[in-house]
Amino acid sequence: MKSIFDYPLIWVEIGRPIPRYLTRNAKLHASLYPNLTQYLITEKLICIFKGDRFEQIDFIAETDLLHSFLQVRKTFDSPQKSFWINTTSRFFYLHAATSQMNLSRYLHMESDVVLLNSKAIDARVRNLMDSRLSYPLETPKLGCAAIFVVRDQGTLKQFLNFSLDNWQDISTTDMTLLGDFANNFSNLVEVLPTWPRGVNNDSSYFFDAGTIGKFYLGSDARNHTLPFSRRGVKQNGTDFVPDLRNLNPTRWRVEESYENAGNAAGLSLMIGENELVNLHIHSKKIPSKPLKLSSDLRNGFLSPQSEAWRRGRLDQIVLLERISGNIKRRLGMQIKEHISFR
Repeated sequence: MKSIFDYPLIWVEIGRPIPRYLTRNAKLHASLYPNLTQYLITEKLICIFKGDRFEQIDFIAETDLLHSFLQVRKTFDSPQKSFWINTTSRFFYLHAATSQMNLSRYLHMESDVVLLNSKAIDARVRNLMDSRLSYPLETPKLGCAAIFVVRDQGTLKQFLNFSLDNWQDISTTDMTLLGDFANNFSNLVEVLPTWPRGVNNDSSYFFDAGTIGKFYLGSDARNHTLPFSRRGVKQNGTDFVPDLRNLNPTRWRVEESYENAGNAAGLSLMIGENELVNLHIHSKKIPSKPLKLSSDLRNGFLSPQSEAWRRGRLDQIVLLERISGNIKRRLGMQIKEHISFR
């Protein structure tokens, strides 16, 4: 049964230029899910995509919670200050915008995440007796909002208050907040499974918390000396996902005309009868067409893991960013922010 999508998918891009890969991703989701309404919460007035079910929300009335967060002046023990502020502030903007739109049940995904199967989300959003937040954990102490299901604004508000109470700690990030909230308030969070765990209940579905897509489709080329989207990079932990370096690629299966697929293209990525719900594409190489996505899945998941496979693809955009930065420095120009062409 195909989803009728009585809930929206919400993207959030605050504090940086809207990345081009989000435009491709929005187009991809419009093809995979023709009935899905997509909202982009942003401060930019540039329209990235014109679709019947795509809308940008660029005026957000500031709530007390959002105001309180923006007033905090925090010291970080990481050089990625703006990154962690943006990844955490998105929850406050998400709450403010959805309150403004009178939405209480919705799906939020990060801009480099693809929804492969909507059925596991359908079941959660439509369970009116459940008011928990749903998201996976990357490690026992680190949460991941690559995919983030809200079923009650009150529960999200509790998470925001918890975040404000703990935000001043220099080591606190959105990932530590999500992890701590899940561990301290298990009654308010459904931790989504990140690996097949049996044949009971909803366990035929599992979720990518920033591990699977990174391993098979490549990591962010910006993080490597040579700008290649390397595959097979060692994962952060094996508490919830086994060491993927030891997993035979033949365990995976890519279906292109699967009758029970949760998308219009009939595309599914499976281990046995267990389906992966979402894919976190760290390389940002997100196609705009389902056919190209299918090809990328086959090349990433089913190909022999040779040295060429591990090296991944040269990211020409990142290469251009580095060349541009080098030229500006040689000309004596001051570079205040990271150069981004994507």
